Amino acid sequence: MEDSKDYDNLKAELDCLKNALPDLPDSNTLYAHIVDLLLKIHAMKISVTNLGAQVDHFCRTMEEESNRPLRIELLQTAAWKTQYQLLLYETRLDDLLIYPKLMIATKNLDEKVWTEMMAQPLLDIDEKPVNTDFSQVKREIQTHLQTIEKIFRQLELLDDEVGRKEYIETKKFEIKVLKELTAIQEKLDHMHIHVGRGKTVRPGGGVSSDLSLHYGIDFNYPYYSDSEHSDEKEEATEEKTLEEGTHRSAGKEGPRDLPKLVDPDQSIDSDRSIGSREQESARIQENVAFLEPLLGEEVNIDFKDQQAMEVEELVEVDDALGEEEETDSDVMIIPQEEVRPREIEVVQEEPVRLRRQENEEELIQRLRREYRQAIQAREDLRMMMRELETPPRCPTRNFNPGMKHENEAEMPCVFCGMRGHHYSDSCIEFITVESRLERLAEVGRCRVCLDTWCDESREKCRKFNARCHYCGGYGHNACICELPEIKRKLQEKFEWLNRDYANVNDRIARLAGRLQRHGAL
Repeated sequence: MEDSKDYDNLKAELDCLKNALPDLPDSNTLYAHIVDLLLKIHAMKISVTNLGAQVDHFCRTMEEESNRPLRIELLQTAAWKTQYQLLLYETRLDDLLIYPKLMIATKNLDEKVWTEMMAQPLLDIDEKPVNTDFSQVKREIQTHLQTIEKIFRQLELLDDEVGRKEYIETKKFEIKVLKELTAIQEKLDHMHIHVGRGKTVRPGGGVSSDLSLHYGIDFNYPYYSDSEHSDEKEEATEEKTLEEGTHRSAGKEGPRDLPKLVDPDQSIDSDRSIGSREQESARIQENVAFLEPLLGEEVNIDFKDQQAMEVEELVEVDDALGEEEETDSDVMIIPQEEVRPREIEVVQEEPVRLRRQENEEELIQRLRREYRQAIQAREDLRMMMRELETPPRCPTRNFNPGMKHENEAEMPCVFCGMRGHHYSDSCIEFITVESRLERLAEVGRCRVCLDTWCDESREKCRKFNARCHYCGGYGHNACICELPEIKRKLQEKFEWLNRDYANVNDRIARLAGRLQRHGAL
């Protein structure tokens, strides 16, 4: 009677266990799924090898500096995708390998038949053998993941190198700009010394109203006034008439050598007026070196005064496009014998027009080059975004504080030790998987059950067969699962690429508009 009762109890327990089992597939379906997964893992070996070869080739070759950052981003994205696929395949393999044991335990599959099925040779599309030893396959996956980690470190070093080069180039550009500004300042100082502060020469001839030579002549200076110096004005007018007659008698037609002294405002500044004829005569005597001798007459001029007369007129030629820097070729030096204080004629020479045409052609070539580079950058970004269109499907890790149950008020976080504030998976002091793994190794906790007395063996770990609610795999606790972190990084990368894609489209539109304005598109 007691045996019958024990039998009934045991049968009831077995029925409960059987009902708790998931629906088991048939042996052929299970075998097909495992073979398909083994082929995908085998293909990942080629992907990892090709990715490493691309990185090595990129390190050896010298690409254009403008393309290097984008190329690094493209390689990093490919590495992220490969790493995600390997982790996903590893999780699926662990899931599939559970079913044969359950099917054998429930008598739905004969162990000998299953061993014979898995012993069959497996070939890929190129007729190459595929490894079917599950322990070796797992080791291969770990080897591939380590290779990808090395690729990440290699790309990080390249990224740092590009950043240093950009910093150096920026500093060189700043130094170049400072040198150019210094050269421009020296030219301006040269103009102030040799021409006089305030003098400007404009295309079309003529001297600005503030023309002032430091030798003592103010060409627009109001020397005369109708109210105060009428006598002096009349005498000056007589002298002017006499000098004009002398020039005409000597065959000197055309503009005078001395400026016409006029009062543009019909007023005089009392502080600057000449108080007497003696001061006026003194000024004329000081500037006798500028007087041109009459016909047949010689004037002895000192060598220093002759040097002072050699004044260079600097004519600034505006660049046709308004974008290029000024160079020495943009300055026209007018010979001294052609300079007249009252009238300076600036002629636009033919080389200036040709130079403007050359500058416009250079601008169009530069715009076309930037337009092509922007188009290529958009294609690269589109390729990178296509790689990230399907992020891994897993719940997002929650970092919010709070406990769900009252009996968890004293439960500590295994990482930071705070009690009743947050779950271990929500710890923000140890937020990355790497820092959490280091913390577990430091305090000697199991990576599956998080206990300190567990050695992660099948016999002792109480959560060895517990599934991770992020990736669905086994062999690790959910708080150290890498899949949520990979998903977050891929989403951030996709958002960054999406912003860059919009910026590149705007730049392409601007460049196309500029090329259309120049009739080059």
